Amino acid sequence: MKAGTYTMKKLYRDEFEVASQSVTVGAGGTVTSNIASQEAAVSPLWSIGELDGQPQGFQNADLQLYMHPSDVRMSSWSAKTYTVGSTSLSGFPMAQIKDYNNPTTIKFTLNSSQTGAATLRIATTLSYAGGRPQVTVNGWSGPSPGAPTDINSRGFTRGTYRGWNVMYTVNIPSGTLVSGTNTILISVISGSTTTGFLSPSFIYDSVQLITSGSSSGGTTTTTRATSTTRATSTTRASSAAASSTAAGGVAPSKKVASFPCAGTDKALKFTANVVEPAGRVQPHARVDLLASTATVSIRAPVADTNSRF
Repeated sequence: MKAGTYTMKKLYRDEFEVASQSVTVGAGGTVTSNIASQEAAVSPLWSIGELDGQPQGFQNADLQLYMHPSDVRMSSWSAKTYTVGSTSLSGFPMAQIKDYNNPTTIKFTLNSSQTGAATLRIATTLSYAGGRPQVTVNGWSGPSPGAPTDINSRGFTRGTYRGWNVMYTVNIPSGTLVSGTNTILISVISGSTTTGFLSPSFIYDSVQLITSGSSSGGTTTTTRATSTTRATSTTRASSAAASSTAAGGVAPSKKVASFPCAGTDKALKFTANVVEPAGRVQPHARVDLLASTATVSIRAPVADTNSRF
């Protein structure tokens, strides 16, 4: 490992990023950097799916990894209506596909104390052909978000849900939600003219409604992870030490970074993208932290500034 600044990306809860940070290492030096979840505490009124970077539990999510969406063994990709509190999770589609199931309808009931300004969060794990969500709430049309980063991959039709994690946040103005039954429509929008299962689409992680807070007008913001995680390029270790020899480097001899992770009752996954001083990105080294207290250590030569991780 060369001396320089390394971006240790990132700490995940399942496949949802909860922290990221960098460390600077000098030749022959030792650096210790603690990483902990930076996730804000949010208590949604309701959540469809768990915010974990995966579409688990949604319609066809158990089949999509090894079946093409046209496979007759899959459930129909027709437009669905999901009623909060009564429809099973499998009744909500894992993907919004422009030519097949636009829009998805969500119905829910509020009382008079829950009808102020609200926030709708739509988390996605993959987009194709510029597909992104646009919402209508009780007839009010939310703003159209900008196109997500194009990863130049068919994604959904080749059996993966993994791409850029993107969180779309829609601020719903006061007076839009009503006491009684409310309706949200989620459609995929895009300027692309591709068709069929290659028409614009995105894959859901979760949809959440947060009724606390305030909003003076309708806005949509987008938060994107700064790197993409790829399950196919993951190296899993049975211990907390990631060896540089797995990527063709030299045998480690000195610890340059350690990352304790404590105080959680869920499995955490740590992914390290090692970025050399010149800007070249090395492959992922990923370790599952299954204990409540664990340390990931990365070791490097004491004074070899030409070695590769």
